[in-house]
This record gives sequence, C-alpha cells and structure tokens, in this order.
Amino acid sequence: MNLRELTSALSNARPRGTRSRKKRTKAPYVPGTLGLSAVSEAIRRDYGAILSRRERRQLARRGGPAFRPYYNNAR
Repeated sequence: MNLRELTSALSNARPRGTRSRKKRTKAPYVPGTLGLSAVSEAIRRDYGAILSRRERRQLARRGGPAFRPYYNNAR
C-alpha cells in the first residue's frame, strides 16, 4: 500500500469515538409504572405519601416523625 492509498483509506474512516448505533425501539420508562416496592409501601404507610429521603429528613428536622431509614432486604 503506497502513501496515496493509505491517506485515502484514512480519510474515509469514521472519526474516533463515534459508533453507528441502531435505532432504539424500546419505549422510554414512565415513572411509577413498575408498581410499589416493599420500601415505598412502608414509607406510604408511615407518612401517608411516598416521600424522598431528603423530604423525610427535612420533615424530621421540622418536628415531624423521627427519621427512619428504609432498606430493601430482598437480596
């Protein structure tokens, strides 16, 4: 392969770091469609709504129920 063929082959190559991807056919995830987990059911039972960890901590600081961590022990 001479220099001309080599430069021609390199100029036709894809740039580094780019890959051709197939079009995604999977539907995007919609939050709340998987159903409730045991942890979210326990949080709802204790607080009346599904609150994030941050919201439960803030509520405890403002004099609400004491913060209680919830763990998923399904392993």
